[in-house]
Amino acid sequence: MSSESPDHSRIPDSPVPPSLNSRVREIDEAALKHLTSARITPTKLLLEIINASSSGNFLSNFRSSFFKEDYRNVSHLLDAIWEVEKGRDQINAWMTQKECAVELVESLISREFEDAKKALSMKSSEVSLSYIENWDVSELLDPAPTPIFKRILNAAMDEEGKIKAQRTPAHFARLKVCRSMVTAQIHHARSFYSSKHQIGLGLFTWSLGSAQQLMDVLNHCGMTASSGTVMSVVADLANRSIEEAIQLIPSHPHSFAYDNFHLAMSIFCEQRPGAPQKVQTGTFPLLYQLFRARFEHMKATSMRERFRMSDGLSLVESMPMPQQQMSYYQQLIVHVVRILPTYYSSFSRYEKHPLLQHQPRRSLPEGHKTQFYPLRICMIEEASVGGNIRVHDNLTLARTRSVQRHRAAEKTAWERRDIFELGIGLFHLLMNLIWPGTLSFFFVILEKKRLAGDKPDYHTLLTSLTQILDGLLLEAWQCECGSLAEFNRSSPSPQDIQKIAQRILKKYASPPPPLKAKKKDEPEKTTDVIFENTRILIRDLLYVAELNRAISDGDFGRVEDIFPDLARIFCAAGSNNYCHEILYFLHSLKKVWTPEFA
Repeated sequence: MSSESPDHSRIPDSPVPPSLNSRVREIDEAALKHLTSARITPTKLLLEIINASSSGNFLSNFRSSFFKEDYRNVSHLLDAIWEVEKGRDQINAWMTQKECAVELVESLISREFEDAKKALSMKSSEVSLSYIENWDVSELLDPAPTPIFKRILNAAMDEEGKIKAQRTPAHFARLKVCRSMVTAQIHHARSFYSSKHQIGLGLFTWSLGSAQQLMDVLNHCGMTASSGTVMSVVADLANRSIEEAIQLIPSHPHSFAYDNFHLAMSIFCEQRPGAPQKVQTGTFPLLYQLFRARFEHMKATSMRERFRMSDGLSLVESMPMPQQQMSYYQQLIVHVVRILPTYYSSFSRYEKHPLLQHQPRRSLPEGHKTQFYPLRICMIEEASVGGNIRVHDNLTLARTRSVQRHRAAEKTAWERRDIFELGIGLFHLLMNLIWPGTLSFFFVILEKKRLAGDKPDYHTLLTSLTQILDGLLLEAWQCECGSLAEFNRSSPSPQDIQKIAQRILKKYASPPPPLKAKKKDEPEKTTDVIFENTRILIRDLLYVAELNRAISDGDFGRVEDIFPDLARIFCAAGSNNYCHEILYFLHSLKKVWTPEFA
C-alpha cells in the first residue's frame, strides 16, 4: 500500500482525523526544524510564497495553490487572525491606514445605487393617479434596497446605541422617514431620472400652497422636483383625471358634486384693471361612482311615467313611519350612553357592548371607499350672485325644478331636463341646520366673536354645540345617578344603563306637548321656563349629533329616518329651500324612483 502525503499548501476546512494528526504533527515539526536551521521564519516563508513570480519556479506552485479559491486558504487564515484580539486590532489598523475598507465600501455602495436606478426612475410624463394615491415617503424606497448604505446611516444616527434602547414604533418610523429622505436625495444627485421620490414630495408641497421660492429651494437640495416640473405634472394629472371621468360616464352610474374654494394668491398684485385678485375663488367639481346603482334601474322614461301617475306627498306620508321613529329612538339612547366613556375612562368597558351600539339601517359595507374623479376647477365663484346662476347650488336646484316644469312638453329628455336627479349636499344640510338658533345671545355675553354672527364658522360652531350637548347630558346623568364614580363602582349592567338613558331622554330631552287653550277664568300654570327651554335645546342638539354621526358612519338610512323631522325644523327656522328639497327627496323616494334605485 502507498500513502499519499498531505497537501501542506491547503488549510483543512475541518479538524484533521486522529489517524493523520500524529503524522501531520511530525511533518510540521520536521519542517519547522528545517526553517529554524535555515534561519527562516514561517512568516517570511509565507511572504516568499506570496511574492513568488509566476515564472514556473518551485515557490510559484505553492503560490498558485495558496490562492486557489476552492481551498479558501486566505479566508481561513484571516478568520484565524480575526479570532485573536491582537490580530483583530492589527487588521483594523491596517485597513484604516491603507483605506482599503473605505474603497471596498465605496465600490459596494456605488453598485447598490446603480442597481436601484431602474426601480426609482420616473419621468414627469409617467406620473399616474395610482402613483399619487399610493405614494408613501417611508415605503417608496423599499423596492430599491441599499443594505450597506442603510447600515452606514443607522450607525450615523444611532448615538451610543440609543435607537436600540428606545425601541418605540414611532421612533423607528421617524428614523425610517429620515433615512428615506437622505437616500432619495443621493439617488437624485446620482441620476436626475431617479425622481420617484422628488415628484411625489413636490406635488405634496404644492398641494399645501407652498411658495414657488420654497419649492425651488427644496429642489436645489434634491428633495423635490422643480416648480416647473410640478406644474407640468399637475397639468398632465388634470388631463388624465378628465379622461378617466369621461370613461366613467358611459360605463357606471355617477353623481356630480361640487363645492366652492378659495385660493390665496401672491400679495404683490398689480393695481390695474383686470389684474388678478389676491384671493381667487371658484368651484371644484367631482364625479362620484354610485354604489350598487345600475343603469336599468335609472331610466328616465320609467321615472317620468311614475311621476305622471303619482299624486302629491300627503301630510301623513311626510311624517316618519313607526319603524323610523323607533330606529331614531334607539340611536338617541346610544348617544346618551356614549357620553360616559367619552369623559370617564372607567366606563370604557361599556363602549363596545352590542346593546349600546348604533343599529345600522342602510350603511355602506365595512371599509368601502367611494370612487371619485376630480374635474378641472372652474373659476366661477359659487358664492356670488352671478356664480349662483351658473352653478347648481341649493337656490339653483329650485330654479332647475322650475325649468323642468316649464319644459315638460319638450320632445327629448335632455330638453325637458329629465336626466337630472337633484339632491342635497349633506355637509351643507348640517351646516344650515346648526346656524339657526337662539344661542348667539349667550355667545355675545361670553364674547365669542366667531360664534356671535349670523353665519358663524361651521367647525367652531359644531364643536361648541357638541360640547354644550355633552355638558347637559353629563349633568343629566349626575342628576339621575348622583356621583358617577360611585355609580361606576356599583357595576351597573348594560341593561341598567340603557334604562337610565331612556329615563334621561324622557325627562330631559322630550318637551311636553303644546298646552291647550285655557279658559278665561282658569289660573295660569307655573312652569320652569329655563328647564323647558333646556329640554328643547337638548332635543334639537340630538338631531345635530345624530345627523353628524350618521354621515360619519356612512349610514344614509339613518339620515333618511330623520328627514321628515328635519323638514319641519327647517320650515320653522325659515330655511324653506332645504325644507322643500327634503320633501322633494321624500316624494321621489316614495313615488317617483324605481324601487331598485330608491
